[in-house]
Amino acid sequence: MSMRLLGDPRVVHEVCDDVESIIWLLLWVIAKFGPHEMMPGDTHSFLEVFDHNPANPHDRKRAFAHYGRLRIKHLALRTPALESLLNELVDVLPKDIDTPSELLRDHTWLINGLKSALENEAWMATKDDGSRMHDIPEHVPSARRKRKASISTYWSELEDDRVAIEEERRERLKCSDYSSCR
Repeated sequence: MSMRLLGDPRVVHEVCDDVESIIWLLLWVIAKFGPHEMMPGDTHSFLEVFDHNPANPHDRKRAFAHYGRLRIKHLALRTPALESLLNELVDVLPKDIDTPSELLRDHTWLINGLKSALENEAWMATKDDGSRMHDIPEHVPSARRKRKASISTYWSELEDDRVAIEEERRERLKCSDYSSCR
C-alpha cells in the first residue's frame, strides 16, 4: 500500500498509489524470492518495512524511501541489472508522503522501465537468475532487532547499516588486488 494511503486512509485513491504499491510489491517479492546473498536475519529485518505498525503506519516505508539505494545495496543482489532496476524504482518513491513523484502519476513510466530492464542483454543472457525461497525466521532474537516506535531510532539503525556497508566497500577496494587480502 502506498505511504499516502497508509498515512491517511481517507484520502482519494489515485493512480500514483497503485504505481507506488507495485514498487513495494516488487521489493517484497525480490527480498523473499530474489537472487540475493543476505543472511536470514537481515532479510527478516529488510522485510520488516512491510509489517503494519498501527501507531505509525507509513514510517518504515518513509525511512526506506529516504535510504532506498542503500537498502537495495544491502540486499546484495546477484544480478546487476536487477539492482539497477530496483534503484530506478526506489528513486521515485516519495520522500514526502503528500507529494508523490510526477513519474508515479501514470503507469507508463513503470511499464517502460520494466520493459527496458527485461530487454537488457546481460539480464537476458543469465542462465540461472538465482531465485529461490529464502529461509527467513519469523522472529529474530536480537536486542538490535527489537521493534521501536520512533522513526528517528529506525533512521539511526539505517545510518549504522550505511556506515557498515561503506566500511565493507572500502575494505573491498583495498582488496581489489587479491594478493593484499591473504
